[in-house]
Amino acid sequence: MTEQLFILCGARYGSTLVRYLLDTHPAVYAPPELHLFRVVLNLRWVFASLDPRAADEIDGDYIAAINERIAGTVNGMLAPYLTAANKTIWCEKSVYSIEYVDLLAAVFPRARFLCLHRQCPDQVASGVEILNSDMRQQTWGFEPYLEGQAEPVVGLTEYWLATATALLACETRYPRRVMRLRYEDVVQDAGGVMASVCRFAGLKFEEGLVERVFNTPHLHGPGDPKIRHTSSIQSGSVNRRDGIRAEALGAEQAARVNELHRQLGYAPLD
Repeated sequence: MTEQLFILCGARYGSTLVRYLLDTHPAVYAPPELHLFRVVLNLRWVFASLDPRAADEIDGDYIAAINERIAGTVNGMLAPYLTAANKTIWCEKSVYSIEYVDLLAAVFPRARFLCLHRQCPDQVASGVEILNSDMRQQTWGFEPYLEGQAEPVVGLTEYWLATATALLACETRYPRRVMRLRYEDVVQDAGGVMASVCRFAGLKFEEGLVERVFNTPHLHGPGDPKIRHTSSIQSGSVNRRDGIRAEALGAEQAARVNELHRQLGYAPLD
């Protein structure tokens, strides 16, 4: 059975909803973004410093031993919270985890990954809303892509392109450990999607899980704050088509979006 789950995604991908759905399952503990990749990176430095080796002494056994210590430390850190919640699997949702998926896959060999996609226009529209709100100062990962761009939609589209490309590459590298999710499918058929996720993770699907999601207490933290005031899954954020003006992108960027849309089963840009 899966011991850990990671939701891999970008910012404004609808991952907070997916976290809530998973957290509602009686076996899954899904807290807000913990940025566990930072913990893993720091622990790797610590354990390597405590047991330094010359370059020619660093072999597979040494790396495996370090990874095992890291996993034991992280699992031990989270164990009291799983016990308190009477759950057996923890789930991490951080928008930067996709950048460290190879490290996480090595440290947690029994972990599985949910690659969450969202079609480009909807993600861009959501990003524009954030940039025009009082949440603009939060770290979303957009900054490098917005720098020097007269049109925010161009930078946000580059962010989407980079994220979608990284998620697809992860699916290719770890085909047996990855399940693709699309936010649109979650919104339209949350029960069906969650039943598939449970099969993928070796969990029993609980009837009524979707109906309980907004009546179940969840820890608050980084993520979409609007979900705290939501009582049902909303479809208004799907197929918006107001996020991108094609003329603002240019033919080359629009073509790259359409190619990734084709791979993900989305319609091309208008």
